[in-house]
Amino acid sequence: MANAAIVVSILALVLSVINFVVTLILTIRRDVGTIRPVLVFTYKAEGWHVENLGNGPALDVIFHRLAGESVTQNVRLPALTKGAEFCVHFARHDAKQIFVTTYRDADGRPYSSRSQHDLSTSTKGFEVQRVFDSESLDRWWELKDREG
Repeated sequence: MANAAIVVSILALVLSVINFVVTLILTIRRDVGTIRPVLVFTYKAEGWHVENLGNGPALDVIFHRLAGESVTQNVRLPALTKGAEFCVHFARHDAKQIFVTTYRDADGRPYSSRSQHDLSTSTKGFEVQRVFDSESLDRWWELKDREG
């Protein structure tokens, strides 16, 4: 009888630990989702825009223009709050190249968004190697409008 009580107690303890771990994982995932930015590329009459359709701010935003898989331009963009958009005036009506933005959420987690053939995708992590030297980055306010 005592052995059965011990087995039941151990089983209850194991189930409690499993419940705690599952709840912790789900809570962390939910909390990350509440602050995750999701940047997408949209095309409007004046050209390409980057919009934040996510739930949190996109910080440390860098626009990368690719020809094939080679990066041809790196541009620092302003931070984008939830619901904000930015006209990528220097890309204008370019439909031939691939656009990628790399950015971070409020906790510093890295993300990437890609536009290729009018399809925007968003992934965790940096899809493109970022430039660490700030002198190698173009600044959006210094760039002229560019036709594609």
